[in-house]
Formats: sequence, C-alpha cells, structure tokens
Amino acid sequence: DFNKYVTFTAQPINELLTAYEEKPEIFTDDYNIPESGNGIPDIIDEIKWELDWLKKMQQSDGGVLLKVGFARSGGGGSHSLPPSTNTAYRYYLPACSSSTIITALNFAHAALTFSRFPRLQSYASDLKDRAILAWDWYHANPKNDNLDQGEIEAGDADMSLEGQAQTATIAAVYLYALTGDEKYHTYFKNNYTTTFPMQDDYWGMYYGEQADALMYYTTLP
Repeated sequence: DFNKYVTFTAQPINELLTAYEEKPEIFTDDYNIPESGNGIPDIIDEIKWELDWLKKMQQSDGGVLLKVGFARSGGGGSHSLPPSTNTAYRYYLPACSSSTIITALNFAHAALTFSRFPRLQSYASDLKDRAILAWDWYHANPKNDNLDQGEIEAGDADMSLEGQAQTATIAAVYLYALTGDEKYHTYFKNNYTTTFPMQDDYWGMYYGEQADALMYYTTLP
C-alpha cells in the first residue's frame, strides 16, 4: 500500500518523539539510514522524513489534505517493486478537520523536541507556526468524520469526531508548552477528562500518544 494517510501518523510520530525525550542517550546516529552520521540522532531524522511529507500536505491557510494515493478506478498498480517504478497518477482528498488537528498535534510536539538541536531551530520554528495555523483552521471550520468515500483506494482515512476532539485536547498540551499561551492550557483543563485514558481507564498500547501527552502535562510548571 503506497498510499499515505495523515490521520494514521499520530501514534508513530508522537510515540517516537516521546521515546527520544525519555531516553535521548540511547538513540544514536549510526542506524545505517541515509542520514546516519549527520550529527542528528537517526530517530529524529526518521521523524523529520514524515514531517517533511506532512508539510507538503498542509495548505497555506493551515488546513491539511486528508490522503494521497491511487484512484480506485485507475489501475494504480500499487504493488510495483521497487515503488519508484510506479508512475500512476496520485490524487488528493481535500483538507479535513481530522487530518488538520492530527497535524497540529504532530507539529507542536515535534517543534518542542526539534528545538533542542541548534541545526533544527528554524525547522522547529516553522513547525510551531504551522501547528498554530492548523489548530486555528480546525476550530474555525466544520468537523467532518466521513470525507473519505473510497475515491482513493485502500484504507479509510476518516476519524471519529470523538477521536478528533481527544486529539485537540492533547494537541493543546504541546501548544501550551510551546507557546505559553494560557488559552491552550484552559482548553486542556476543560477537556482532559474526555481523552481515551481518562474515559476508559486504560493506559496501555491503544492511543498511546494520548497517554503520553497526559503524563507530559504533569511535568509542566
């Protein structure tokens, strides 16, 4: 499946960021990826690869396109190997509340972590600006949980309205830490009980990015 889904990125991006934050000393620069040896831990390079793509999916007003891939009826040949041999056209689904709030979370969290590296200061600053734009777009536009009608093949990229609201709540944690703006803090305090771990009393593998954000909040001044 060579199609790409913005809404599927929250758990891997945020859990990798948290893993690095909790044990930075174990993540080295020699995992034998193309960026190895560049002075940045390879886990950060790997996260940046995905963030670079998410930047391409964000429009100038802050909204984020939901999905990119082969048209359902177009004979995409999605199993071509290597993938670089596939020249079928890719198509995009429009910006959506789900993809936009997921990206606000990803960019805000990554901006905090990437700002630790002098070489990534400007990149982190750009992520911060983009996170705020995405947050504002999400709150200014209608919420949609049924945009993906299968025009682009494979996985359904939609996300429930409840899941979107939970994501907004944990995005507020990182935006507050990033900006110090009390409006994000107030939003979190008003909504944290709706998150999956607080509702379900389950702090295991599911929605780990939510559990990690709730625990991170307890470390803030």
